[in-house]
Amino acid sequence: MRFLGATSKRAAVVTALHEFNRRHRMAKLVRFSGTCDFDRNDAIEETETAEGKDN
Repeated sequence: MRFLGATSKRAAVVTALHEFNRRHRMAKLVRFSGTCDFDRNDAIEETETAEGKDN
């Protein structure tokens, strides 16, 4: 409770669980980093221009 600055045990536990879940989600995202290959913006614009979708 002192470390989190919580005023009650419940608040300390809820804060700890939120932090645990946040770190778990971040770890899952890190595992996927570099696995997606996105087109660059200029490549997308070239494709749209070639298809006649230029706005």
